[in-house]
Amino acid sequence: MPPAAPPASSKAARPRRPETFRAGGIRRSTTTTGDLIAALSAELTDEERDIEIEASIVPSCDRTEDTNIALLCFKPNPPAYLSPLYNGNNDTTKVLTTVGLLSFDKSFLGLPQLYPTPPRREITAETTIYGYNSKIADYTSGLLKNIKRARTKKSLVIASEEKLRDIETYSIYEATRALIFFATPHRGLSTEDILGMVDAEKQNERACLVRSIDKNSEVLQSRLHDFTKFASRFRIFSFYEQKTKTRTRKLGPNGTYGRTGDFIVPVDADSALLGLPRGIETRIVVDEDHTTIVKFNGKHRTYRLTISYFWDLTDGWLLDHAGYNPKYPATSATEALPWAIGSGDLRLVKLLLNNGANLRFPMDGKT
Repeated sequence: MPPAAPPASSKAARPRRPETFRAGGIRRSTTTTGDLIAALSAELTDEERDIEIEASIVPSCDRTEDTNIALLCFKPNPPAYLSPLYNGNNDTTKVLTTVGLLSFDKSFLGLPQLYPTPPRREITAETTIYGYNSKIADYTSGLLKNIKRARTKKSLVIASEEKLRDIETYSIYEATRALIFFATPHRGLSTEDILGMVDAEKQNERACLVRSIDKNSEVLQSRLHDFTKFASRFRIFSFYEQKTKTRTRKLGPNGTYGRTGDFIVPVDADSALLGLPRGIETRIVVDEDHTTIVKFNGKHRTYRLTISYFWDLTDGWLLDHAGYNPKYPATSATEALPWAIGSGDLRLVKLLLNNGANLRFPMDGKT
């Protein structure tokens, strides 16, 4: 059986989140969380019927894939069919369900795959996410592979710097137009409280990972130096925090931690900003702390700003693709209008009209 629920933390500590599991092998036709939750609930025993399941399906951007992945949480405890994950050296366990033969694991450090945003959102994007414990360098090849498989002839807006190792990778570099950073510690951050939660002797690898993002990290200095050599070809948007938050401290012998220390700005402006010319880097201060800077809803100012930057960028790419010349806006907009109408792209037609296109354009010698 899975381990018992962890002991309650002290009042000063945040409640512990349920453990997150990853499930693979979900049939691609399973697109709603309700179907997945129903299939998982059907495998519960009578004694487990009070378990609440939270699920998030991550569809693949690769049309050749016939399965999806999901992230799962079980409250208050995981079910018995996941108990093999707690026994010995079992990294995965399989469960046959009505939505496929699912493979479960819990020792993953993120979800290094591209997945699309839901339809009818303001921006259609393909995203990759990873966890705090991730070795970013280890995800390099996987991220590039997924982009190559999912990409056709698209412009990319990403927040990652990569070395150019082959023709395909170079084509991704050429297609990348903009980078958006949210409180990214380019020059490191204070890691004192983070290291305080790591047993350096038993968890040396994790301790080394934390030290690699310290303010004195030679790794970060080298990466930043390499990146700034070609950063000028991108539009860069750097969001940085201004609210303070308390350092994390150990609360007692039971191993719980809480934010009861000094007030700090984990990633200050000197680290979050690249210091590039304003024509390249747009700097945006956010009235949030390091935890909440990207935890926003559709009404959040940072979200609205990010969407507006996306629209401005994609408007420019559309006009450029249509042959619009900003030096001669009205003339080039009028010349591009027939092509835009023929393509059926209403957004591009509207952009050209807003930039001075004349509806009385010549067609087949007539006006």
